[in-house]
Amino acid sequence: MPLPIIEYVKEFFTKDWAERFFNPKTPPVEKPDRFIEFPAPLKNKCFSCSKIEEICPVDAIGPGDGGESYPYIDKDRCIRCARCADICPNLVAEMGEIRKISKMSSSEELTL
Repeated sequence: MPLPIIEYVKEFFTKDWAERFFNPKTPPVEKPDRFIEFPAPLKNKCFSCSKIEEICPVDAIGPGDGGESYPYIDKDRCIRCARCADICPNLVAEMGEIRKISKMSSSEELTL
């Protein structure tokens, strides 16, 4: 006699299986060398012009909390397109890599 579907599900979906499925033991993912960092506003050099808020394609940049003059960047929404780094010369403490990658992507010929 075939097992009812409920009995089959009980046999297949055990507690051990659920723990392995929902809590896999995988090594942490490493960041590639060419991956650019999140932009970080220079708090003491921000003019509060809100240009970077307007240019962000995913609305990841907004006004700072508590009336702060520098912008807040939501790292969960940021796609690291570096448009903010292009428009604001004071945006990032270490702009070298972001500025370089951003300038390369806007040129006609891109070589890596």
